[in-house]
Amino acid sequence: MAYLDEALREKLEERLRRIEKEVDGVIASILVDASGYPIAYALKSGLGRDILTVGGAALYSVAERVSRDLKMGEVEVNIIQCQKGFVIVTGVKPEALLVVAANEDAKLGVALLETKRAAIDLERLLASALAGEPSRRPDDFSGSERVNLEAPRFLG
Repeated sequence: MAYLDEALREKLEERLRRIEKEVDGVIASILVDASGYPIAYALKSGLGRDILTVGGAALYSVAERVSRDLKMGEVEVNIIQCQKGFVIVTGVKPEALLVVAANEDAKLGVALLETKRAAIDLERLLASALAGEPSRRPDDFSGSERVNLEAPRFLG
């Protein structure tokens, strides 16, 4: 998805920055394509974009393999919880991932809910761009629209 124009990339990054505004403790959010290439990102200084993009894609790939081998259905969300924070990885159609990292001050439930809302908004932006339709501005998404907050699927 490296072909996305700068106007769309800015809309995607604006929506990613909103995650940080909505959830205290979020330190990074990155939209990654299926190969681990960053599409758009919002990082606080000093954070490693590469480890979050490649690591997020690798984590999701492993989770998909385990889920398939155990016949447990599609992966919805991956959460890595550590002593000093956590990382959430969820799918965004078509074939993208949203990776959100937070420190220990963040509330996991709030971060998970906002990550799901952001994934839905990002999916809409990508879908409208791929369909050739004008994209709605990310601030048009209230996050409380009547949407199904089930986790989006990565490859579904």
